[in-house]
Amino acid sequence: SAFGTAGVKAPELFEAIAAVASTRLSEFKSQHLTNTAWAFATVGVNATGLFDAIADAAIPRLREFDLQTFANMAWAFAYASCAKSDQVAVILETVVKAYPYFNDIELSQFYLFWQYVRSEHPHACSSDSRLEDGLREAFLRQSVVRPSRLQRDVSAALRELGWTHTFEYVTEEGFSVDMAQPGSKHAIEVDGPPHYVKDVR
Repeated sequence: SAFGTAGVKAPELFEAIAAVASTRLSEFKSQHLTNTAWAFATVGVNATGLFDAIADAAIPRLREFDLQTFANMAWAFAYASCAKSDQVAVILETVVKAYPYFNDIELSQFYLFWQYVRSEHPHACSSDSRLEDGLREAFLRQSVVRPSRLQRDVSAALRELGWTHTFEYVTEEGFSVDMAQPGSKHAIEVDGPPHYVKDVR
């Protein structure tokens, strides 16, 4: 997972890892399964076959996963958009059963998974809104908005140009947008240097 943590894309390396890992997942511990899924999702490598194999290996062994490892795996599948309907159903069922034991950070990850499910597998979403409401509340508790100076400067410049907007607009889902015109459905996200520069000391 070192390449994932560093955000380094190495397609040929990841393809080679996927080819070998897919045949040996039965040897992986729960943490290793999650780390593999997380690394591939983080660097954006298309490895649908590997994710299918990880799901097949992980789902029968979910009792072996600790809460954080399980939450990380769900996040990885959502981020990579690789979960199948039957896999989604099992993950959601497990979330419901273990809900009281998760902390806000883990519930926040499941909220992102829930948003993925709503978009890609809407039939899998329960008609009972209590789960979504609880996940959203945890997500909002974890969401700390810290606008950068660059973001404030861009906002001020746009206002001077006549583009009125809401600063740090929060969507119905609880996601914060740097600047938005809700009526026209226009939004601007400001990506400053931290988005492009790593390990600068």
